[in-house]
Amino acid sequence: MSATITIDMREFNAALVEYVKWSKRSLPDIINRKAAAVAFAAYKNTPRADPSVIQQELSLRIAGQRTNRKTGKTRNVYALDDRRAVAGIMYARDKAAGKTPKSYADYKAGALKYAANRVTAVGTLAAGWIGAVRKLIKAANTQIGGMQWKKHKGAGNAVPAVNGWDPVATFSYNLLERKPGGAQIDPRCVDALQAAFDQEARSTMEEIARRMQEQANRINAR
Repeated sequence: MSATITIDMREFNAALVEYVKWSKRSLPDIINRKAAAVAFAAYKNTPRADPSVIQQELSLRIAGQRTNRKTGKTRNVYALDDRRAVAGIMYARDKAAGKTPKSYADYKAGALKYAANRVTAVGTLAAGWIGAVRKLIKAANTQIGGMQWKKHKGAGNAVPAVNGWDPVATFSYNLLERKPGGAQIDPRCVDALQAAFDQEARSTMEEIARRMQEQANRINAR
């Protein structure tokens, strides 16, 4: 299931056309590098919640820690001080999503698991871009953000540009919300993507201006 969004790319496309005139790289390489930069900017622009704030809002506290004997990894064990409040949040969530509400007892029984999942899932909204960034960085043979992308888990995918008559790179955000009207992307991710294209357009034009100035300086120095 997919969702459709609209992004204004006119400024970005105009900057890309000008950039191609000044770059010595192949067109597929340029496209992949620019697509990687946009995907990374979208990842950076996507809001991240503060786990401690969510923990406080849900009256969730850390009751201890548990270590996995096989992996050696340690995770927090939570306790919930107010199951009724969280049950109310769960009920409101299901009602807003058009689901048939469960019984109060069911909500109360699942309150701890719901609250703990909310805290541990913080950051997954931005993770929907990671797969796309990873694939585009590999195709462009570059590095962005000083991160070891192979070690970062996340959804998203990309099809890098290749040599041909009309090279195109595509990438997707793969964390969708299931709603009665169909799958939807969180509006904050749409805003993050639009800002990413606008940022890369400005950055590209600034680079072109810098190269033009460098060329002018070389001519004047002769």
